[in-house]
Amino acid sequence: MENIEDNDVYSTDSVNNNKYSPQSEADAEEEAATVLTRFRLYLVGLGIFGALIVGTVIYMSVKMAVQSENISDLTAERKLLIKERNMMEGQSQDNGKGCYTCPDDRILFRQKCYLFYDEPAPWKTWEESRKFCQKNSSDLVIIDDLQEQKFVSKHIKYYSSEHHGYWIGLQHVNNTWTWISGRADTLGFWVKDLPSTPGSKVRVLPERNPTNSWKQGLAGLLNKFICFIHEAPDPEDVEPSN
Repeated sequence: MENIEDNDVYSTDSVNNNKYSPQSEADAEEEAATVLTRFRLYLVGLGIFGALIVGTVIYMSVKMAVQSENISDLTAERKLLIKERNMMEGQSQDNGKGCYTCPDDRILFRQKCYLFYDEPAPWKTWEESRKFCQKNSSDLVIIDDLQEQKFVSKHIKYYSSEHHGYWIGLQHVNNTWTWISGRADTLGFWVKDLPSTPGSKVRVLPERNPTNSWKQGLAGLLNKFICFIHEAPDPEDVEPSN
């Protein structure tokens, strides 16, 4: 009899345990609400993060556009200033012979247009420099006197090392320092007297006394250089472009 009663009690407890508890239902609903709240917060956070990304992209795009416009304005302003400077120098140097002008990247002096090649490395050999000048309707500079030498020295800049300079149109030919025009040099603005090496070319060193700034060197050395057009065109002689 005791076994039967025990079994009845066990069966009754099992039935009671399997019944749905109101407390369990409340806990489940609370947990579901918590999960839903967290999910909503996640979506809100994700939306805010996305908005920040989009805002940052828009801000950077606008900033880059403004900077690009500013650079364009500065470039145009620089070209205008160079042109105005060239015109002023031309007016001061024309000696009553009319007003001369040069392209924007060149500087006018005594009816000559000078291009000071200041691009970053790699630079050029003497021959490469001359070909560059000739390709741009000019040639390596020929210096006629001390005033022109001072002008050239004023516009060259120190770079790389004290041994680097700017190629000019002077070379050692047949035991004579000769300009590319064929004229023998009579100025001799050398850094110091050195043995003349056949085939050597000449460069002007920056930050030196203009009367002591020429230095010879092998033609294969890489340097900056100076081009010039012998005579700047007179605007009155130039036909207007269509």
